[in-house]
Amino acid sequence: MSPPPVAKWGNFVMWQWFGWGVALVIVVAIVAIISHRGIRRNLARSAGVTLSIARVTVAETLRKKVLYGILVFAAGSVLAATFFSSYEPGEQDVVVKDIGLTLISMFAGLVAIITAMFLIPEEVERRTIYPLLAKPVRRSEFVVGKFLGVAAPVAISMGVMLLMLQVAMLAVKFPAWQSWIVMPAMAAVALAFLGMLMGRSLGAAGPVAIAIGALAILIMSVLAIVFNAWSWLIVMAVALLFFAMMVLAGVVVLTSTRVSTILAAVIGMVIFALGFNMERLYHLADPQHSGGHIFNTVSLSLLAAVLPNLSMFDLRVQAASPPPYYWDQLWALFGNGVLYAVGYLAVLLIAASLSFSTREV
Repeated sequence: MSPPPVAKWGNFVMWQWFGWGVALVIVVAIVAIISHRGIRRNLARSAGVTLSIARVTVAETLRKKVLYGILVFAAGSVLAATFFSSYEPGEQDVVVKDIGLTLISMFAGLVAIITAMFLIPEEVERRTIYPLLAKPVRRSEFVVGKFLGVAAPVAISMGVMLLMLQVAMLAVKFPAWQSWIVMPAMAAVALAFLGMLMGRSLGAAGPVAIAIGALAILIMSVLAIVFNAWSWLIVMAVALLFFAMMVLAGVVVLTSTRVSTILAAVIGMVIFALGFNMERLYHLADPQHSGGHIFNTVSLSLLAAVLPNLSMFDLRVQAASPPPYYWDQLWALFGNGVLYAVGYLAVLLIAASLSFSTREV
């Protein structure tokens, strides 16, 4: 059997060369850092400052209770995908994977946008940025540190939703026990959420509730592995989606250096919608489908070239398809997606640093 055709993402060969170009730049930068003592010393200092800002940002972000509400709703929605019982057993497996990955991308995008939109504007509005910038901290270090602080909340939320999807796959594998699997999983999520939300009010019972809920979820995930319901392709798909969410967060951070919080969130949602439908944008930019108008073709082509191509991080079709899986193609798609994300994030963070450096605060 021949492998399925590789997904077309506009000019895929162009993005492939772009990815290898990014890899070459990274290698050259590493060689320069290793060979120059002054660069190593300055880089170590800058990395320490950046990571300190990132740690503080993570702590501040995890105190936002709205994220816990989004997370518990997302986890429940992923588990609820198993209730599509009108399909045949084989079809239900495909439907649950597709719906689960779609929900993960949507809720992870929401977490990334909500987290990133407040990073810089909140610091400026509360005037907490002034004591920090009075220290030997570069604005670029501040911006990069704030951005890195987004990674932990996004990774945690996607990790929880991934475990819920694997539990849902376990329920699909044993339809007779579906309710006995899904309902305890929902109860475990609710218990852990209650412990996080009301930790101080519950006292010592708060950490216990979180531990019991997390342990129950982990046990169900282990059962999914034991009974061969765990899909490593779904893990790969979610891991690649994480890089898409970081690119989305980078766009929101860049825009938040100049515009209001609400406008940055709106721009992030528009980028999310367009980025995951970039193939349609390439289709509309084709002269055969743009009505023959040169302005439409040029403007749409420029838009497609500038906007992040988030469809490069979408493996839903491959993950939802039945085996056999062609891992050489999948790893090639994964590697090119990661390199594309690294290159695009480098451009975004440089632009955000320059934008914030020229802003009066």
